[in-house]
Amino acid sequence: DDNYNWSGYLQLEHGIFLLPNAKFEMSDFSTSGGSFSNDLLAYDLSLYYRLMNNDLFQLDLGLTGRRYDGDFNTQHYSYDKDVLMAYTGGEVRIPGTGFAAFGDLRVQDADNYDYRLGGSYKFSTVPLKIRAGWREAEMDFDRVDQSIDGWFIGGEFTF
Repeated sequence: DDNYNWSGYLQLEHGIFLLPNAKFEMSDFSTSGGSFSNDLLAYDLSLYYRLMNNDLFQLDLGLTGRRYDGDFNTQHYSYDKDVLMAYTGGEVRIPGTGFAAFGDLRVQDADNYDYRLGGSYKFSTVPLKIRAGWREAEMDFDRVDQSIDGWFIGGEFTF
């Protein structure tokens, strides 16, 4: 279908060596078409360590706990599912500019994954980064077997 889905996150990063960083994200994976309608939200809690962070590269590695919460409107069937996924994220920066390429991946197995690839620009005068790219997610459990893919654009505020 041609629905517009949304996603948002809150990320806490710090400099405490043994304590992992945390990212909470909500994503709308709802789909519809013809007589089919599936309202689906995913709630992620990613705990990760920053393995590398310098002027050129950033690399994160950790785990994501994901909760799917959905409702098939056509079948009057509500469902939820909890999964544990491996998490990795990275960024390659062009020094002296605000430009970077990024990607992140959450994967449980070949039928359950979620990844983003894209580019970003971080403004030097305001705490804003514009991000755009491609996102693809595949979910296969119980009565749910669907995939979501498409272009995205968004902003990231740092404070």
